Amino acid sequence: MRLPSRSASSAPRRPPGSPSTRFRRILAARQDGRKPCEHVKADLDSHLKTVRAQIAHLQTLEAQLQAKVTWAEEHPDPACDSAGCVYLEDTPRA
Repeated sequence: MRLPSRSASSAPRRPPGSPSTRFRRILAARQDGRKPCEHVKADLDSHLKTVRAQIAHLQTLEAQLQAKVTWAEEHPDPACDSAGCVYLEDTPRA
């Protein structure tokens, strides 16, 4: 059984910020006789901003989860009359 060949147009596209895309930009700059340092610094800065945003999001999530854990520890036997679990509600009832 032969698999159909992939044309260039059907090849999966890489996101603009993917490592292989960044690497190709660096190589293209080098081949053009330019130093890629500015591209690399810009990519590093962009990646750092992305990581910091992810960390901020995770810290918010951590605080929300910690609040639920604290509430659950303070209310070991809550009224449980919901379809789910009172510990997972936005504003749990004791």
